[in-house]
Amino acid sequence: MMILTARLPGVSFWLDVEQDPTEKGMRHGVQNSKDVLIYLTTGLVESKYCQMEMRWALEFEKNIILVMETDERHGKPSIDTLITSCPPDLKHIFAENVIIPWYRDPEFREISVEKIIRARSVKKAGPTVLAESTTKLKFKTRSKSCDSGGGDVFDWTFVYFTVLCGVALPGAGKKTKAWSMAVRIILLTCGCMCLSRVFTTEGPAFWDTGTIVQIVVRCPSNRLLVPARHARDPEITAYRGLA
Repeated sequence: MMILTARLPGVSFWLDVEQDPTEKGMRHGVQNSKDVLIYLTTGLVESKYCQMEMRWALEFEKNIILVMETDERHGKPSIDTLITSCPPDLKHIFAENVIIPWYRDPEFREISVEKIIRARSVKKAGPTVLAESTTKLKFKTRSKSCDSGGGDVFDWTFVYFTVLCGVALPGAGKKTKAWSMAVRIILLTCGCMCLSRVFTTEGPAFWDTGTIVQIVVRCPSNRLLVPARHARDPEITAYRGLA
C-alpha cells in the first residue's frame, strides 16, 4: 500500500485492519472503492471475511485486481489449491482476472507495480475512454496562432497535404472520404493503362487506335498543346500535309 501510495499521489487507500475491521466497515470500504485489490496468500479464500469482501466486490461491480505472493516465507499460495478451496460462486474471479505476481526484489517489484497500475487503469477507464474517443473524435486542424486546447489534432499543413493526396484521416468528412476513393480509382486506372503498354510494345510507326486512346487519356494536355504547336510549326504542318 505504501509503494502504491507513492506511485499514485492523490489516490486514497482503504485497508480494513488499519481503519474499520468490522463487517459494516469492510462493506462500506468495498462499496466506496473504485478498485478492489485482493492479495492472494495461503488460506485467503478460506477466510470468512475475505469471502465477504470478494462477494461485495462482485455485488457492487468493482474492478478486481488479483496480486499473488511469490515468496514462500510470506505465504506463497498454490493457485490450484486456492481455486479448489474457493466457494463455487467465487471461482470465476480467477478465470476472469489475470493474476499479477508480487516480487519483493526491488528491480522485479517495479514490474509488479506497473502491472497493478495498468490493470487498474485499463479495466476501470480504458475501454470506456477508448469507446468515447472513437465516437467523439472530430477532424480538427491546428492553426499557427492558437494551441490545440487538448485532444487529437493535426497540423493544418499536414491535413491539406493528406487531403490533396487523397488520404482520409481519422474523423474526416464524407467529402474527403469520397475524394480519397476517387484518387485511388484514378491512380489504379492510370496504373492499369500504363501496365497495358507492356503488351503493346510496337514503335510509333505501328500505333493503333488503342495506343492512341491510351495516350490521349493519360495526357489530356496533348489535345490542347499539340494542335497549337502544329499551327505554329510549318515543318509539322508540311509533314502532315505530305502524309
